[in-house]
Amino acid sequence: MKIPYTESALRWHLESNILPQLSPKVVDNIIETCNKFNNGEIGLNDQIAPNAKCTVGEMFEDMKIDLEDTLDEGESGTKESRETKLMIIENFIEYFTTNEEERYKMKEAAFDYVKEDHVDEIEGRRICSI
Repeated sequence: MKIPYTESALRWHLESNILPQLSPKVVDNIIETCNKFNNGEIGLNDQIAPNAKCTVGEMFEDMKIDLEDTLDEGESGTKESRETKLMIIENFIEYFTTNEEERYKMKEAAFDYVKEDHVDEIEGRRICSI
């Protein structure tokens, strides 16, 4: 499992969607932890810092950072445009859905939709598949 967002998308999420607002240093530390996780240097059950009472997995949950399969390059545009598209859909789901189980299922469906979609709205082109 990996965090399927670019650093800029993750930074935007942390600065815009988490209340109370996080300081720039905290955002940098969270992004550093995310990079270490994606590189396999730390796991979900590791502590975020020495003597910390919070694990990496708990921090991801608190910061609403979803772990999913990555959006590899594919038919539906560039990886960055698909990550942006998924972030927009997930923010919409977060805003309009209050039931956690329903939210989770909708986000899973959104990931599958973005991964298999043949229209790249971000870059404004239609991808043909045979």
